[in-house]
Formats: sequence, C-alpha cells, structure tokens
Amino acid sequence: MKKRGGLKGLFNRFAAVTVLSASLLTGTAAAQETPPAQPETVIAGCPAFPDFRRPEGPMHRVPRDRTPDPSLRAEQVLLRQIDLNPGVADGLGGGGTRAAMREYLMFYAPLYQGDANKFTLDSTDVEHLKKYAAEAQRNAQTYRISVSSAAALSLASDRTGVSMTSLVKNNGHKFDSPTWLHMVKTYGASYGMEFYAAHIVAGGDGKLTVDNPFIHRQILNLKDHPRVAALMTAEYLKNKASIPATPALAPGKPDEALRAQQKDLMTLGFDIGRTADGIKGDMTRISMAEYQLLYGGVPTGALSADEIASLSSHAKRARADGTAYNAPALAAGSVRMASDLHDGDFAYMMKLANAESSYVHDVRATTSSATGLFQFIEGTWSYMVLNYGDKHGLGDFKSQVEMYKDDLGREQARISNPLIRGALLDLRANPQLSALFGADFQAENKAKEACYVEGALKRTDLYLAHFLGASDAVWFLTEMQKNPGQSAVATFPEAAAYNVNVFYARQKGAALRERSLQEVYDIFARKFDEQTTVVASATPRKQAPKPARKR
Repeated sequence: MKKRGGLKGLFNRFAAVTVLSASLLTGTAAAQETPPAQPETVIAGCPAFPDFRRPEGPMHRVPRDRTPDPSLRAEQVLLRQIDLNPGVADGLGGGGTRAAMREYLMFYAPLYQGDANKFTLDSTDVEHLKKYAAEAQRNAQTYRISVSSAAALSLASDRTGVSMTSLVKNNGHKFDSPTWLHMVKTYGASYGMEFYAAHIVAGGDGKLTVDNPFIHRQILNLKDHPRVAALMTAEYLKNKASIPATPALAPGKPDEALRAQQKDLMTLGFDIGRTADGIKGDMTRISMAEYQLLYGGVPTGALSADEIASLSSHAKRARADGTAYNAPALAAGSVRMASDLHDGDFAYMMKLANAESSYVHDVRATTSSATGLFQFIEGTWSYMVLNYGDKHGLGDFKSQVEMYKDDLGREQARISNPLIRGALLDLRANPQLSALFGADFQAENKAKEACYVEGALKRTDLYLAHFLGASDAVWFLTEMQKNPGQSAVATFPEAAAYNVNVFYARQKGAALRERSLQEVYDIFARKFDEQTTVVASATPRKQAPKPARKR
C-alpha cells in the first residue's frame, strides 16, 4: 500500500489534534467571521444557502473547548476494562466514546434499572461500571480466562442467571446458522437486537431466513461479538430443551462451475468466506444475493443463467480495468459499477479512489475515522445511508439513523444502536457500497456546484467540492475568478489548518509560505485534469454568498 500523504485521505478528514490556526503558522491574521448572505437569485430546483452546507464534506469543525476531562478519561478507562472500546482514553469523547457508553447502558443498565437509552453516563452508571469492571477482573483470575472473556461471561451470567462455571465450560460454543437465527429471532429483542430479530422470517420451506442479504450477513457476524455470543450461549444453555434441533447435513461436493462463480464474486469484492471451494455455503448464498441486489436483480441467492453470464462479464471487465489502472480488480469493478449507474466519469472516480485510499478497500485513515475506498467518516456515511440507502439495498437501515445537533449546533447524522452502528460502519469497507455512495456524494456536490457556476465543470472543480464542500468550492471559484493570487490560507483558514501540505509551500531554511488560490487549484489540476490552469474552468453564475469562516 502506498504511504498515505499529500492528497491521501482528504475525504472528510479532520485532524486528531487541535486546529492549528493560520496565525500560529505564519503570523497572518485569520479571516473575520462573516455571516452567510442569501443568494441574489436561486435557480429553480437548486438548494439554497445555508441549507447548502449540511452535510457537505471534510471540514467537520472540532468544538472550541477541547480541554480533556479527567472524569471522562476515567470512564473511558473503565469501559476498556470490560472490553468496550471508546477509542483513545483522552478525556475528549467523540463518536467512539458515545457508542461505548451506549453499548454499556444497553447491556448493563437493565441489571440496575438504569436508563438504557442514554448516550452519557451519570454518577449511578459510573458506580455500577466500576463494580462490573472489578467483577470481570475477579472472574478472570478465578477461572483463569482473559479479562475480555470474563467481562462477557459475567454479563451473560448476571443477565440470565446461568452460572459462570457453566458458561466458562461452554465458552466459544459454535452455533450453526439455523440455530443462530433461531436464537436471535427468539431472544435477541431482550438484548438490543429488535431490528435484527424483526428481519428473520420463515421462508417458503418453513426454515428461518433473512429478507435482506446485508442484514443476513450482519446477523451471522454477530456470532463474533463477545457480549452477544455470551448472552446467546447462556440463553441456549437455559432453554436448550425447547430449541429446535438442526439436522446434520452431508458435506457437499465441490462443483467446478460454482467455483468459477465464487472466483468471479471474489474478483468483484464480495466476501464468500475463506476460499472458492465450489461448495455453496451461507456466505456464497449471501454474496450472490448481494450481487443480485446491487446489480439490479431480485436477491434470491441463486443465480440464473443470465446472471451467471453477467457476473462473468463484470468480473472480466474488472480484471481488465484493474490492470489498466494498476489497481485491485475489486476496486476497479466497484468503481465501474458505480460510475455506470450514475453515467459518471469512471476515470475521475478511479483517480479519486486512488487519491483517497490507494485503492485499498478497507484502509482506515491515521488522522480520523475515515474508512474505505472513498474514506467516509461516521457522520457522512450515516447521512448517505439515510438519504441514499434505498437505492442500494440499505433502506431498512434508515430507521436506525437519527439526526442530532453537535456541539456547534449543526445537524449531524448518527446511528443510535451500538450493534447496528458497528455493523453499518463496517460496511464502509464494502467496496461496492463505498463506491456507490461515493458516486452519490459526487453527484450531489456536482448538482450543487452547477447551481452557481456556469460552464462545464472540470474534474478539478468537482474535487474542490469533494475537498471543501460544495458551498466553499463555489466560494473558492468565485474568489479565484476575482483574484487568483490571493492567499488561500486567509480565505480558508480552517481547511488550511487541517491540510498544511496543500495550503502551504515548504521552503528550505524559511517559514512556510502561504499558497494562493490558483496554486491550490493547480495542485488538484495536476492530479485530476493532468494540466495546470490559469483560471478556473468555470465562471461563477450568480454571486455566491460568502460562507462563514468560523462556526
């Protein structure tokens, strides 16, 4: 994998440290706050400022008060002691901390009649958290197991009444898929899995199945979730007599035609399991259903002759595109599918994927939570699921996304249920969905940008909307048209603070030099249009309202 730097990971990037101001770097005063003005005219059907701004792109401002809270840091440490991951124990909080607290409350609050629907802990919650952390430590020593296993098994014992001895003996119980579906369907609602339980239905043959392949995969993946697995094991031990037995299946014989289909699915980035073995197991069926869903078919999990031919054709083209762009076939195939669906610019989307992730479909940025082929952060991914999920088989998840106001009063999207949050955010590593949402995001920005910019938009203009957000891209082009030599740092101080290598030129033996708007534009032009320009390719159509520089 290429070293991430320069343009890598600029999509929705925010620094992990406090914002460096322009004045700290160069002594230049930051731009004064200017309230957004209304456009003189609004083209019919176009979004108007300031609604234009949410959500648009990378520059998620951090709250002004970033002083670590010792009490919060102590809570983060305690959460880690029961195998809940709040991220770095920095006393600053964030999405990971909120999710860990939410998961703690969902699983543990019923034990002490606490509120399981909050996102923060009060003093009562913290006292109980201390108790459960100490209990996990004791049980780890008593039963000679890891603290993480002890925490999960202690929770299951406390919630179900099954003894620790019995749970330790059966730790790591292997559920077959039919039994697991029965367990989640029957007992999941008691442990925060109402959404998943509702999607497990009886098929035409009377056997339990799941009506959406993405949800089906998530339910099966919950077998690897330590607390869910421990709780379902406890319920199984407690209710074994009433749980339907699953008849043993004779091992299947490898089928070479099926093996070829599995290889094609893997080429396109579908997860069929360990290898193409020619045996149709759960992961192969789910992958086939996902392929059908994403490529316009009915997700039956069994491919028709026409669908098999189409799969082979798509895989062959993905291999050819991958060779042409020196990229993995799964990345090229995903981008090709997304650009075809949008009648988009395949070459531009490939360059964008290379700039964002070096074509690594599951890469995570080092400076933020941005993940996947097109480097989505949590808030933007949640927004895309809410607004575009219907198009790509994720419409059922819209009910799990809620809007809230962040510390700066801005509307943001988040997923409240921690189990569903984790599963949905993991989908950012799904190359097909990342490419589809990436194309949707580009199309949305392009439509917004076209409302205020005349002429054909070049790739560089589109990337500005991707990099700054559509409204700031319009402002960038407006200002550059008036004076291309003006300081980009003074015009976009917050973006400059997060992207020093773009907004500043490094000079030997001298301080950093501020780049002009034209210089910044030319950096992107060399990357996306393969040439530099004297002025922007498009002229502002209407006087764009100047966005507030600080919020």
